[in-house]
This record gives sequence, C-alpha cells and structure tokens, in this order.
Amino acid sequence: MKRVLQCVFANLNFWVGVRWGVTAFILFWNVLAGISQTSIEGTVKDEEGDPLIGATILEKGTTNGTVTDLDGRFVLEDVDEDGTVTISYTGMKSSDYVVAEVNDWNIVLETADIMLDEIQIVAVGYGTLDKKELTTAVTHIDSKDFLQTSSINPMNQIQGKVAGVNIQNTAAADPNAGPSIQIRGVGSRNAGNAPLVIIDGIPGGSLSNIDNNDIASIDVLKGGAASAIYGTRASNGVIIVTTKKGKAGQGLQVNYNGYLATDVVKNIPEVLSPEEFLEKEIARDEGARTDWADKITRATPLWYNHSLALSNATENTSYRASAQYRNAEGIDIATNRNEFGARLNVRHTALNDQLEFTLNAAPRFTKEEYTNYGAFSQAIQLNPTLPVFEPDNPGQYAYFAGFDTYNPVEELLNNERGGERKYFSGSATAQWNITKNLNTSVMYAYQNDDRLNYWFSPSNSARSISSNRRGEAERRYDVWKDKVFEWTGNYSLYKRDFTVRLLGGYSYQYNNWEYFRAKNYDFPSDALSYNDLDQGSYLKEGRAELDSDQDSWKLIAFFGRFTGNYLERYYFTASLRREGSSKFGENNKWGWFPGLSAAWRISEESFMDDQVFFDELKIRADYGVTGNQGFSPYQAVKLYTGAGQYYIMGNWVKGFGPGNNYNPNLAWEEAVNYNAGIDFTILNSKISGSIDLYNRESRGLVGNYDVPVPPNIHPQTFVNVGTIRNTGAEISLDVFPVHSEDFEYSLGLVAATNNNKLVSFSNDLYEQGQVYLKSLPSPGNPGPVILMEEGGDIGSFYMFKHAGFDENGDFLIYKKGENGEFTNEKISATGAGDDQKYHAGSGIPKLTASLSNRFRYKNFDLNLYFRGAFGHKILNLKNMYYGLKAFEGVNLLRKAYFPTDHGIQTHQINDSKKVTDYFLQKGDFVKLDVATIGYTFDPIPGLKNLRLYLSARELLTLTRYDGIDPDQVPTNGLEPGVEEKDFYPDTRNFTFGLQLTF
Repeated sequence: MKRVLQCVFANLNFWVGVRWGVTAFILFWNVLAGISQTSIEGTVKDEEGDPLIGATILEKGTTNGTVTDLDGRFVLEDVDEDGTVTISYTGMKSSDYVVAEVNDWNIVLETADIMLDEIQIVAVGYGTLDKKELTTAVTHIDSKDFLQTSSINPMNQIQGKVAGVNIQNTAAADPNAGPSIQIRGVGSRNAGNAPLVIIDGIPGGSLSNIDNNDIASIDVLKGGAASAIYGTRASNGVIIVTTKKGKAGQGLQVNYNGYLATDVVKNIPEVLSPEEFLEKEIARDEGARTDWADKITRATPLWYNHSLALSNATENTSYRASAQYRNAEGIDIATNRNEFGARLNVRHTALNDQLEFTLNAAPRFTKEEYTNYGAFSQAIQLNPTLPVFEPDNPGQYAYFAGFDTYNPVEELLNNERGGERKYFSGSATAQWNITKNLNTSVMYAYQNDDRLNYWFSPSNSARSISSNRRGEAERRYDVWKDKVFEWTGNYSLYKRDFTVRLLGGYSYQYNNWEYFRAKNYDFPSDALSYNDLDQGSYLKEGRAELDSDQDSWKLIAFFGRFTGNYLERYYFTASLRREGSSKFGENNKWGWFPGLSAAWRISEESFMDDQVFFDELKIRADYGVTGNQGFSPYQAVKLYTGAGQYYIMGNWVKGFGPGNNYNPNLAWEEAVNYNAGIDFTILNSKISGSIDLYNRESRGLVGNYDVPVPPNIHPQTFVNVGTIRNTGAEISLDVFPVHSEDFEYSLGLVAATNNNKLVSFSNDLYEQGQVYLKSLPSPGNPGPVILMEEGGDIGSFYMFKHAGFDENGDFLIYKKGENGEFTNEKISATGAGDDQKYHAGSGIPKLTASLSNRFRYKNFDLNLYFRGAFGHKILNLKNMYYGLKAFEGVNLLRKAYFPTDHGIQTHQINDSKKVTDYFLQKGDFVKLDVATIGYTFDPIPGLKNLRLYLSARELLTLTRYDGIDPDQVPTNGLEPGVEEKDFYPDTRNFTFGLQLTF
C-alpha cells in the first residue's frame, strides 16, 4: 500500500507541476504580449434597421465569440484592447473592427451583392481557415452547390465540380455501385489510388454511410502541403466532409428533403432482330421471339428518399438529429437497395465555455440485392429465338448448354445474391479552453462495419443442372472495426499586425478486419435457401468449403503545424508529421512528412490602392511529402502457409512452410508534391477564380519483383521500386455577370489537364522492363492491350496499326522496319508478333472540364450543367466481340452484317478478333449532364421555406464514339479506356424533389 500511495502522489506532483508550468507559461506570454482586456456590447442590424438574429461576433485568432439575440444585441467579454473583432452574418458582407478604434458598437452590415463577399470557412485538417488565408491547393464545395440528383454517394453530386478530381461511376443506375475517385492522376501501382476520406474528423470514413442532406460542405485537399498533415494515407489527396450542426440563433428548425426518381435506359447496343438472325442463318430457329435486353430490364425502376432533420441551439447546447429512409431499384430486374440511417450531432459547453463536449453518432442499416453484369452481355449475344421458359413446362426456366451461355432471366431471378450491412460511426470529443487563445482536446472515434453476404442457387438453376448438383449455397460474414484516439492542442495569438496559430497533436489508429465463409452443395430441399448450409452433402463428405481470415494494422503519429501571417498580406504555413505503421518493415517503421507553403496577397499592398481591377489577388506556392500505405498489412513480415499433408507414422500431418520472402526494408510509397497557384477576384467580385500548376512524383512504388531462387525461397519479393510522375494545370472560374433583385445569372467553369508518366520501373537490385495489362476475356482471349514501360504514359494502348483488309476480309497491319518505324508494307495480323505493335494512345483524358449555368428569375431557378473529357482513346469491346461475323453461334450487333451511319464499319470483316487499333476510337465527349428547374414559394406562416424541383441527368451526349456512353468507360487506374464486355446500361435519370423548412 505504501508503494501504491507513493506512485499516486508522485504522479499527482507531476500533473500539478505540469499545470503550474502551463499556467506560468500563459502568464509569461501575456506579460510579454502586454495584453489588457475589455468588454464590448452593441447591436448588429441590416441596412433597413432590422436586427440580425444569430450574427456572429468573434475575436480574431481566438475562440472568444458570441452571437446576437432576438433583438440583435450582443455582449463580448475579455476582448484584447489591441485585438480585432469580426462580425459576420449569412448573406451579408463581413467586417473587421479594431477594438481600440471603435467607440460605437451599433453595427450595420451591408448586403453581400455576391456570395463571394461572405466569409468562406475551409477545412484543412485538424482545423479550419478563412479562404483568404489558404496557402495551398484546397477546393471548398458548399452543399448549396451540389448537383440535385438522386444519388447514393455524395461524391456523385460534385462530379466535375473540383478541378483535378475525376469522379466516375460506370454503373450509375446500380444503387449498390459506388464511384471511383482519383485526384490528380494515377499515383500507385499496387497500393491504391483512392483518396483518404475524413468525416467530421474521423479518418477512413465511408461515403456510403452518410445522407447527402446531412453534409454542410466538402473540402478537397489537393496540394501536398495541405495533405502532409495526414502522412502515410494522404498521397492520393484528402476529402474532408463536414456535416451540418445546430446553429445558434436560428431556434428550433425542422427540415424535410424528399424525392422520387426513375431511370430510363439510354443506350443498349443494337443487335440483330429475330428475323435478321434467321436470315443470316447464324443458328437454328428455336421457335420463340425474345428481346432479351427487354426481358431483364425494369420499365420504371423507382428511387425514393425521405430525409428529416431537427435542429436547435440554446445558450449552452446545440444539436442536430436527422433520419433517412431510402429505397432504390436498379435498371435490371434483380437489383435493389433498402436502407435506414440516422445521424446525431450534439455540442455542449460548460463553465462559461471553458469546457466543450461534442458527440457525433451515425448508424445505418442496409439490405442489398445484387445483380450480375454478365446478364446484359448475355442479352446481346443470345439467340433471339430461344425462349425464357421451357415450352413444355412454363414454370421451368429454359436451360441453354454451351460455353459462356446462360439464360439471363433465370440468372437474375432464380438465384439469390445479396447482403445486409450494419454500419456505425461515432466520436466523442472533450475540449478544454484554458484561455481564449489556448485549448486542448481529446477525441475518441469508433467505426464498425458488419457485412453479411449470401448466395443461393436452387436445384433447378442452370448452375446446378450444368454441374449435376442439387443446389449450392454460400454465406460470408465480414467485420471491420476501426478505432482512433487523437489529442490536439491549439494556441493562437492575434495582434494588429500579425497572427500566429500553433497546432500540436498525437494520433493512434487501430484497424481490424476478419471474415468467415462457408459454402456447401447438394441440399435435400430448396425451402431454406442459404439458411440450411449444414444439410448439404458436401459437408458430410468433407468437401464443403470453409474459410476465414483476419488482418489488422496500427498507425501512431505525432504532428504539428505553424500558421502565421503578417499584415494579412504575407502568409506562411509549415507542418510536420512523424508517423509509424505496423505495415512497414522493421528497418522502415517510421517516416517524416513535412509540408511548407506560403502566399502573398498582392492586393493588400499599398501600390495596389489606386487600381480598381483586382478586388483580391494572391499568389501561393507549396511543397509537401505524403505517403501511401494502402497494401496488405503482412507484406513485411514472415508468413507461413499450408504446404500440403504428409503421411508420418500412420497419420496424415498438415505441413506449413514460408509463404513469402521476408522484406525488412519495406516502406511506404512517398509522393513529393509541388504546387504553384494564383487566386483572384476582379471587377467588384464579378469574376473570381484560381489557377494551379502541380507536379507530383510518387517514389518507391510497391510491387512484386522477380528474384533468384535460391537464395530466396519464393521467386518474387514485395519491394519499393519505381516512380510515377503526374503534372498538370487546373483552373476554376466563377462569373456573376447579372445580379439583381429579380434576375441572376452566374456561371462556373472548371478545367484540368493531366500528364502521367511511368518514370522508372527498376533500380540496381530489381528490374522489370515491361508489364502487360488488361488481358481481354474469352472467347478468343486476344491478349493484353495495355503496356506499361519506363518513360511511357500510364494506360497506353499497345496494339497493331490497322492497314485495311485483304480480299477475304481478314485484318492487315502495317509492318515495322528495322528502325522501329512503320513502313508502307502491309502484312496479315494473323501470326504477327508483339514487335509489330506500337503505343496507340492513352485511355486517360488529357483534359476534363465542366460548365455550370445558374439562372434565377424571381422565385424560379434553373441550372444547366455541362461536362466533358477530351484527348483519350477507348477500346470498343462491343464491336470487337459482337461486331464480327466470326463470332459463331450467337447473336451479333447489326453492324456485323449491315453498314452504319457512323463509327466503326465491321460488316466487311470475316476475321476473328485481333488486337488492332481499328477498334480504338476517340473518347471525347460533351454532355448536358444535369438540368434542374425549381420554384421556391414565398414564406408563409409556419413554413420558412418550400421548394419544388425537377432534375434530369444524362439528357444529351455529343460524341463520335459509337459504343456505350464514353463517360461509362473507366478512365481511372492503370487499365483505363477499355469498354467492358460485361456492363450495366447507362440511363437517363429523372428526379422530382420537395424541400421544406419549418
């Protein structure tokens, strides 16, 4: 007991010492700063003399602030006499006031002619900044600027709105499909290219676990200096999502957002009709006349959403609680998504705002029914005279024997495939405001994702019949847990001429995933579906499939950031993160991730006082180092795996052996980022924009490389080798040419270029000259179509150069000479080697752009949103696989036999599939992506806001590509620009929505 008490009081003395040390430091600093304090009180009104309720009064550089009451009055205590106070209100011009120079605090705010005059707060990771303080490339999107469409994932609502961010959903009509997101090009071979997502401060959040109506803003950190604060997870950029909170001064508020939407198929490849099919004698007449695509397509799939939110704020407590119910049907006859989600944000202060507590909780429950994209490729190639059901047994689906041939209606309706998901994300934060300049906080966050997936194929299914089994069933259970603990401390000092902000912190993250899978065959009955796994005969015979796995990893980091400015003219930010990961080898556990950036607000210089063109002009530059640890957590450790069974002393014994080549030097992929930019506002805020130039070099790419055996046990080792470089330019422009009481027109232009190169593939120890990618599928297996090699573009097509056809309709190609250049000599493509191929272009667009046109006439609003991509190629697999007569025994595209008005002419070809640029087409397109018209009713008693809107997506696409919509072809990753053989139809979407505020 004596020893215990000694330890307790020893620690107590330590913490008392810490407290006195902190207190002494604060007092010492205050003495040095010569701080004296006062209180101010007054009113805030608009130009008509009406009080502004809930206007914000904030002492600059501190957490000391308040809001106005119902009469527009405020009292702000403990204000530095040498300080500055900012007063702001939504829709009004914010103003700064030097305390010592103001005698009358009865403030009148002017109406903002254009929303650019308002303060725009931008999340930058572990804090926020006013937009004018940014020194690096960060794009802020407010929720009011989201595209108003029916979308599961919120990123689809900002598609094309952020320069350099490619958001693509190749199956937008599938409610269970999510978008691919890529920022500033491809940065990795094997560690992933997806950005880090932060939701309300929680890293690694799921964008599918959020109601779009709960989002207040999305900030995209593109510059390396901004992302460096997140270390080994930030080389592909960072997306910060901030949800809505209860606002002081607004009182009790109820919001409802609902919509009803439907999809209409836009483009299904045109195949031979039953009559044309029989005329060409492709196969025998089976008696039916079946439009297979029509049979597996829903006529009017419905999406509907109901979102309800309740928010309020008192003197000490603010909250916002929301709930959502959403149901969405796919364009095919099987897909469905049904979900319920909720979110609660609570903030409470105590002890005169010295203590602040924040709670966030977001559960979501989802039931999903999946499809098989191969059903639509079957709908193209199936004999149109085959029946859906057996003619002699109308209750039995028709069974088709043959390679890669099945009844797509039976595949989608007779088999069960789906899943259930229970997701929870929550955090609790406690903050101690030691002084108005100094605070410290701790946060604990927890995420849990439980997924149960199931599959059942009954005894009468085509799968069971072809394999001579009485059904098959599978269940899989995945559990993902993520825990985060973070401590941060902030100190800020604002004087008349300079501002200093200091951040220090510690972060710990633990991530664990595990799963169990069981599969069995041959069941006595179909009645219990996938809920009767133990009754299958394969389990009794020892042939059932059982599998389980578990992965976990940890991150520990220490970080700090300095932000300062002088005269609100010269800005500087420096950050440093020291981070360690359990994924790395024992010789490279820890890494340094620095970030430096600076900006010069030229418009604040005295020599700019007499000019009237620039309202704001700022140049900035930044440098940052980020990392990527998105690979398996056990690549750097010794693994043991099963090595067969051995008969020893009359018993079978399971053997184990080394499963990999141990690499103690494995480290993160390192991205070195440079960015230079300019921000401007001109002509009395009529035009504003940003221009950025960037260079990102990803080094130490992870991948498997060939090594000699022996001395190695295995022929490949996972190592850091290679460099990818991305360079490009980005521009964002907002123009407000007309702004009056009754009519407004504004436009927004976003454009970005990207040039992507594989700089190196080898080093002194490991060598890899070329890697072939994207091998085309059966039947025929024509081979790979993309080649990645040093000095070349990522996503470069490698194929023969088309030279026409011979008299038999077979492919001819141009022959290469000894110097590697093409000659005029034509040779047959059959039997030609890879030495006759060339780099025929890239599947990655050189330029992406969007144009928003926003109109308002009195209570009506209209938004026309255009988007496009240019400078890339697409390999048309539909033409290659279904446009050639040599593809025997199946239905084909009409163009296989008949000339078309545009695009590739394949009716003249009798040859089989060849990897030739004849099937390569320009992927350029411009589309009217979203058109929205709305009407906002005048306020009525008891109803603050009522708005109706009608939105349409994918109305018009202009392109010379003759396949599916080129926007549906993947352009992210290492294998871009290939139209998949299996696909999900592109659609037009129509949404009717209602927004209410009480």
